[in-house]
Amino acid sequence: MEEWRKLLALVPTPPDWKIDWNAWYVSGLHTYFADMEKTGQNPVWHGEGDVWTHTRMVCETLAGMESFRMLPGRQRMEVFLAALLHDLGKIAIPDSILLKPGKLTKEEFEEIKKHTIYGCELLENFKQEEDAFYRYCYEICRYHHERYDGKGYPDGLSGDDIPIWAQVVSIADVYDALVSKRVYKAPYEVNEAARMI
Repeated sequence: MEEWRKLLALVPTPPDWKIDWNAWYVSGLHTYFADMEKTGQNPVWHGEGDVWTHTRMVCETLAGMESFRMLPGRQRMEVFLAALLHDLGKIAIPDSILLKPGKLTKEEFEEIKKHTIYGCELLENFKQEEDAFYRYCYEICRYHHERYDGKGYPDGLSGDDIPIWAQVVSIADVYDALVSKRVYKAPYEVNEAARMI
């Protein structure tokens, strides 16, 4: 819980809003994450390139982005909380694929791409109500790998059809993926990562 609170301190809480921990954890999801943290049972969540570290870095990058800081207070906080769940669907991807040290086969890459859909299926299972916060969670989870030119996945959305909050999280996600060491690649320099984005 302390790690989550430190991360949340990066974004000023709107004065008119009290954090409802149960709502943003989307019910039982917090328990699932906490259990994995305690047991260390899944190396993808606790190791080189683990999902928690990536998620933390994405959110730290997001908090510093001008396009994110321009969002109104309440929306900014809800988008930030939703971004914590952007890779939720990786829970359903086999470790043998996520931790593979070499290039993925076409079939393995197709399976990785499904994490966007698996995450949304999990969110559906834990949904309490369909409000703005749930929509941010769902749309960030599903669309954070869409591309402005329409060559992303899973739905091939393009341009302004991609929700702006998913676009902003996507930039932070790609940036961290580029500048971080992964089992399959060395980190890029910051300037090179910025150029590639």
